[in-house]
Amino acid sequence: MKNVEEKPLNNRQSKYIVDSMFGTVAKKLRILGFDTYYDSNLKDEDVIRIGIEQDRTIITADKELFSKTVNKKIPAILLTSRNDLHNVGSILGHDPKDIRFNQTLARCSVCNGELIERPKETIRSKVKEGVFQNYECFFECKNCSKVYWMGTHIDEIKLWVRMLNEIIKSSND
Repeated sequence: MKNVEEKPLNNRQSKYIVDSMFGTVAKKLRILGFDTYYDSNLKDEDVIRIGIEQDRTIITADKELFSKTVNKKIPAILLTSRNDLHNVGSILGHDPKDIRFNQTLARCSVCNGELIERPKETIRSKVKEGVFQNYECFFECKNCSKVYWMGTHIDEIKLWVRMLNEIIKSSND
């Protein structure tokens, strides 16, 4: 991984644009609460333009795109792994604080929209009856109206975050 700018990247103010090779990395950054723009159809010129216009750090494995960003002094990170855990660790590994999953800070993994906690009754028609009966805490995306809940998948996310923190810690030692 190489950075154009050495700056702490692990804060909720950091914004990213992820090129078409890393859709799952974009989803994971969103789940962790990072504003992450992703569109699999963007061309390099679009990635650069959006990066500049929206003040986003460009995430790519494309050496040519990375080189263009370096020449234009745009913050960028060149990823070299095919492993999402290692890649997210490379992106967020500049801050020694532990990464934490917090549902109230998470963003929509589909569209990057902000999530709003919703009273249970307001989402009844938007989820399956079993989900409605078994869970109490629901969040809805402001943009696309996708509904999220604190289900069993949260344990998997927390396990993934623990592994992420181990990777970050070992790379900082």
